[in-house]
Amino acid sequence: MKLYNRIFERTEDLLRGRTSVSFPYEEDKTWPLSEDYEMIMRKDSRFELGSGKRCGAAMTCVTDDESYVNEDCTCLYGPDLPEIKDGTDYFRISQILIRKGETGESANDAPGLCDLVRDIDFVRFHVYTKGFMIRTSGQSVREQVRVSGEALEKGISFSRIGNTFIRMYREKPGVERARVIFITAEDTDFSALEAEAVRAADIRRSLSGIGKGLPRDCAACSIKEICSEVEGLKELHFGYNATS
Repeated sequence: MKLYNRIFERTEDLLRGRTSVSFPYEEDKTWPLSEDYEMIMRKDSRFELGSGKRCGAAMTCVTDDESYVNEDCTCLYGPDLPEIKDGTDYFRISQILIRKGETGESANDAPGLCDLVRDIDFVRFHVYTKGFMIRTSGQSVREQVRVSGEALEKGISFSRIGNTFIRMYREKPGVERARVIFITAEDTDFSALEAEAVRAADIRRSLSGIGKGLPRDCAACSIKEICSEVEGLKELHFGYNATS
């Protein structure tokens, strides 16, 4: 499965040489979850990540090549939550390794791949972390976070939020590993990262369309442009529709 490989590579290029901290996954150090979405009022928040004109975005990339995701971990570029005094830019990247048997290597695997990528992406809508209110969009790559003063007093950190994301990803059948990257460093090229997030979202939407049976006539197909750019997507599209 090579659908997201170029995004993995371009993202690595964008972050290469930058200072970061890596935290190995610790299942017993996740951040507590609420049973449902928790609304944090502005008066109870200490700061917001990615609000206003600041960058606030996220992307999810999936692969079956373990060289791209060689361990479960959280990586941080920039200040951690206890070090932030005011709002800042924010970017989250989730990189997911899935088992090779569920990667759409043949036309018959395509429906399972489409469903798995969708289920992995849907995790972001159900991370109800206490004191870390995630507002993520289903129509764009936008993601903002409001952090409460109480959570900061209790020791919230990106490593613990990352552990929570990783645990929830690993609960999905077919997921082998997950790396979650948080970026808050001011000198980051956020525009370039957002462009990669848009490409990743286009791939996900294209997979959804393939699963619903898009036409095989390229001239009439709504994913023609992205299909031509992404290695493996056209083969998956034509193969699936030929057998469905």
